[in-house]
This record gives sequence, C-alpha cells and structure tokens, in this order.
Amino acid sequence: MKLWKFPQRYHGTMKGAWRLFSDTRAAAAQKEDGSWKSSASELLTIIPIVLDWICRYMSDQLPGEVESFRRFCEVIDYIQGLKHQIQHDVHELQRRVVRHLHQHALVYGKEHWTPKWHATLHVTAQIIRDGGIVLDTLANERDHQVPKSYGDIIKNLDHFEEYVLKRSLAHQINELKTYEERPSLVGAATWSEDLGASTAAGMSIDGVHIAIGDFVRTPAGDIMEVKLCGLVDTNLFLLGDACKLLDRSETSLVARRQHDLRLVWVRCFTDVSTVRCWKPFDRVLRMVV
Repeated sequence: MKLWKFPQRYHGTMKGAWRLFSDTRAAAAQKEDGSWKSSASELLTIIPIVLDWICRYMSDQLPGEVESFRRFCEVIDYIQGLKHQIQHDVHELQRRVVRHLHQHALVYGKEHWTPKWHATLHVTAQIIRDGGIVLDTLANERDHQVPKSYGDIIKNLDHFEEYVLKRSLAHQINELKTYEERPSLVGAATWSEDLGASTAAGMSIDGVHIAIGDFVRTPAGDIMEVKLCGLVDTNLFLLGDACKLLDRSETSLVARRQHDLRLVWVRCFTDVSTVRCWKPFDRVLRMVV
C-alpha cells in the first residue's frame, strides 16, 4: 500500500492508507469479532486495489469467491456512476445487484445475508421514484463532523447550542464564498503568454476534480499524466505526457510514460476519467481503473 499514489484530491486523506493493514489496526479489529474493518470512505478508496490484487493472485485458488467480490464491486461502481450521471440505465443496477446476490448465495449460502443486502434490491425503485436522485448518506456522515468538532471542545455547556450553531453557520458561509458550480480552474491561476490561456494546478467540472500529477484516460483509451490545467475563454484543457499502454486486465492497466506532450479539451466531465491510483511496477506503472 505504501507504493500506491492517489489523485491529488485524495492526497490529504490517503497518505496513511497503508495503516489500514497495519498490525495496530488488525489488533483493534481482533478485539471485536476478528474481521478487518474500515470506514466507508476508506473502503471506497482502497477497494479497487483490493479487487485488482485478488483478481491477479487468488482467481485460480478461489474463483467463486473472487467472482462474488468482483460483482460486489460492480454494484458499488454502478451506484457511484448513477450518482455522478456517468451511467443512466437504472435497471442495469438491478441486474448487477441480483447477479451479485446469486453468486454470493452460490459460494457462501444465504446464512450471512443482512437486511442491508435485501435493501439493495430496492435501490433501483428508489432512484426511479425520485427522478434519478441517488440517496447518499455518506455526505451527511462527513458533514456532521463539523458541528461535532465544535461541540467537543466547549466547556461551558450553558452556551453549548449557541456556540455550536454560530460556528457551524460561519463554516457554511465561508464554504459558500469559495463555492464554484461552473467548470473552472482550481487554485491560484496565472496567465501564460505562450499559451494565451490561464493556467493552474487543477480544474473542476461537474464534480470531477483533476490536478497536476494525476493520470487520466480519454474515451478513446489514451492515457496521459497531467502536467498543466488551462482555461481559454470558457474552455478547459489539459496538457500532459502521453503514456503507452503495454498490458491491460479487467481491473488495471500497465503503461509507460512516453514524454510526448498531448492536448485534451475538457468540455464535459465524461471527456476524461481519472485513474483511481498507480504505482511503480517493473520500470513501468500499474494503474487501477
């Protein structure tokens, strides 16, 4: 895990990703029921690495178990795709949920099914009922930490509500001041006479964030390492080093930097997709997609 690099938007949270598998974390889990545990955010970030690892090293020994886990990951990916409007076929989600449950029952039986697993059969109906909205409680789980942090430090409980409410509102006001819904550059922008464009370390478009140092793919399958994010009038673009694809599997790519500068225009969030993570691998790069 220490070898893996993540997109810039995860750097603050994923520097210590390796600690998820440390002896200390394992010992803490053993005190409960002996299983490995993580938060939802942690799992969503590292699960592509786990899937790639078991597909490459365990498929021969445990084909049924690996296939069950792979289908489980397919469900997670598709829900996120629907949430970000990358996917639109809601009924495909239902097919993936059923496929996973069938495979799990085939390998493990139904003894360990939980109410949450049954609930996944109703997610499709909820999305259709609510006009395509995917209900996501993770955002609330993260945001509740803000008022909680204020409440944890106040000593005078007579002023608890006023103290927490004022600071929570001030936090939201500050967030709104920097909120930008339109496609835009992120960070300090500078004007480049050579390019005739504004440049910055990152860009944001419809919830997709890309920064210098990230690896991205185009719908045509081209791979590049981002070296610059730019804006001409209202048009975003990326400049980066192209990578040559050497090998691919269902979960990962192997590529080599070409140091051949490429230009990609980013008009909507589907024009490029960020690679989930990457690491050095036998003088090339392995990328989990």
